[in-house]
Parts: sequence; structure tokens; C-alpha cells
Amino acid sequence: MSYRLMFSPGAWIAASALVLALSACPKKENPSSGDASAPGTAGAPVPLQTAEAKLQEKLNLYIGCYNRADESFQRSLERYASWVKDMDTGPTGKEGLVYGLYSVNGAEECQQAVEQAKGLPPAMPELEQAATAFAASLGPLQATINEADTYYEGKNHKDDGFAKGKALHKPLVEQANTFTIASRQFSDALDNANDVLQQAHLQRMEKEGGRNLPYFHLLSMIQAKELMRVLMQDKVDIAKASEKIDAFEKTINEMDKAPGDKPTLWGMYENNLDNFRNAAKELWRRQRDKTPYTSSEKSLLGTPGDWMVEGSPEKLLKNYNAMVEASNSLR
Repeated sequence: MSYRLMFSPGAWIAASALVLALSACPKKENPSSGDASAPGTAGAPVPLQTAEAKLQEKLNLYIGCYNRADESFQRSLERYASWVKDMDTGPTGKEGLVYGLYSVNGAEECQQAVEQAKGLPPAMPELEQAATAFAASLGPLQATINEADTYYEGKNHKDDGFAKGKALHKPLVEQANTFTIASRQFSDALDNANDVLQQAHLQRMEKEGGRNLPYFHLLSMIQAKELMRVLMQDKVDIAKASEKIDAFEKTINEMDKAPGDKPTLWGMYENNLDNFRNAAKELWRRQRDKTPYTSSEKSLLGTPGDWMVEGSPEKLLKNYNAMVEASNSLR
């Protein structure tokens, strides 16, 4: 599977879903006879690994649906908004440059995946409802985007004075708003479900192999995501962030001494882990000390160089994404 690495509505799917790939890291994957029940279900206990496998299968379908559609739809809408001067009123016909949109697809495949996932255990009403709403938002929006794309790509706006473009604007915006809300809710629900799977897998890893290198690898990624959640809030909880940073540093220190063979490119992962920790502490300190940005730092914010500003959310995000990529490159 492929996953996005952006930190935006839906971005947490990138960060959290990528951690699922870590289940392949341990070299020994013996079946467990644990007594944990499948997440989200009630009834007789089942082996933990079986519960993980079932939840993994269900989430893979949902994540595939999300990845198949969300980024391409967002990209098309962003292209449209880049040249329409006023999204409240729509195109006027006086725009200097008309970029149109990008055609999209994936609505039908996503709907099929959602229906298939619904029939799989465990039952997860919140996730299933969010997935259904997301899939339902895609069909109408896909049709409108592609109709508008054909219209602008054919330069037909030059022949009808933007008449059709103006008529398509209102349904396009309304459908886009419905999609955006559904995307965020689906992303959040997937993230919550993925947390359950990660914790179940972490517990099984500790039971089977102890606190070894693969265990600390997964733990470090889980803790990094939790730290991101705290530090990327509009108002950072300083005490909570400090607690998360301390736990993360403790894991890094214990990981250095943990038994286990280091996979290829482990050094790159460790370097990115340290870079992320440093960026997290920089942002935490800036928030703790209420340090304002200097004029030169302000000039970089909102530009492609904003990640160079010490203690900025953009620097933290860049280092987090680099760490995720390094983690996924391990073999």
C-alpha cells in the first residue's frame, strides 16, 4: 500500500497507517495463544494475532479506499481554487489564467471496498459510518469535477463566456464541502481504529519476544505520533507535551540497548529519530517560554523555507515525515 505523508485533514492516516507496516519488522511471527478479544467486538476470547489479522484486513480495505480517492480529489479542488479569485462567487470570466481542474476517479472502487469491509469483523460502527459517508461523498463530486475538467480542458469557457463554469461552481463547492467534512471524519475514525491495532500488536510483540529492538521500533513510532498530536494543537498543553517528550526519550535510550539484529538502513532511522526529537523539543521550548518569532523567522513562515525556522510546527512536520519514511525503508 501507499500512504500520504502530509499533515492536513486526512494526514494522520499517513502517519498512523504507515506504522502498520511495522508488523513485518520482527523476524519471528509465531502464532499467539493470547486471550485478548478482537478489538471492537464482544463474545468469546480469540487469539490476539487472529484479532489483529481480522482488524488489519478490514482497515486495509478502508485505507485503500481513502488513499485511492482522497489525495487526488483534494489535489483537483486545490487546483481549481488556485485560479478562482473568489470561491464564494465563483469564476467571473475575468481571470487572467484559467487552470481548470484535474480529472479524478476511484469513487466506484472506494464504494466497493467500503461495502466489502462492512461485512468483515470486527464490528466498528463509528468507522463504518464514517467510511460510508466518505464513499457516498465521492460519486457526486467525481461527476462534477470531471464535467468541469472536460469543460475547461476543452477551452469551452472561451465560447460561452464562462456560463457553464459559473453554473457548475455552486454544486462543486457544496459537494466539496461535504467531501471535506467526510474526509476528516473518516481520517479520524481510521486513526482511532489504527491505534487499537498498534497497541494490540505491541502487546503481542512484548509477550512473544520481550522488549527487543522491533518492540522499541514500533513503540517509538507510536509515541512519535502521540507527540505530534499534542504539539500540533493550536494551544499546546505544555505539561502533557513534556510528559510525552520524556517518554519518547526514555524509549530512544532503551532502544539503544535493546537486543535484536539491526535491519538495513537502521542508522538512517536513528538519525531521523534524533532529528524529530530535537525538533519536538525546540517547538516545546518555544511554546513553554512563549518565545516570539523574530522578523527574519516570520519572513520564512508560510514559504517553502518555513521548515528551517527553529521551533516551528513546519520543522517538526518535516522531521516527522522524514522519520516515517526512514521507518518504512527498513528491511
